[in-house]
Amino acid sequence: MKIENVGLKFSKALTPLKRVTKIIIHHPAHPTWGIKEIHDYHKKSNGWNRI
Repeated sequence: MKIENVGLKFSKALTPLKRVTKIIIHHPAHPTWGIKEIHDYHKKSNGWNRI
C-alpha cells in the first residue's frame, strides 16, 4: 500500500497513536469530492479537527 501525504492542515494538534489495530476505509457518496473536499467539509460543517 502506498501512503501519500497530501498536505492536509489540522486546526488542533494531533495525538500520535501508540498502536493501530485496524484501519477503516470510508468512501464518500459525493460523486466529485476528493480527500481535500471531505477534509474541509468536516471542519466547516461539523466543527471537527477535520478528518
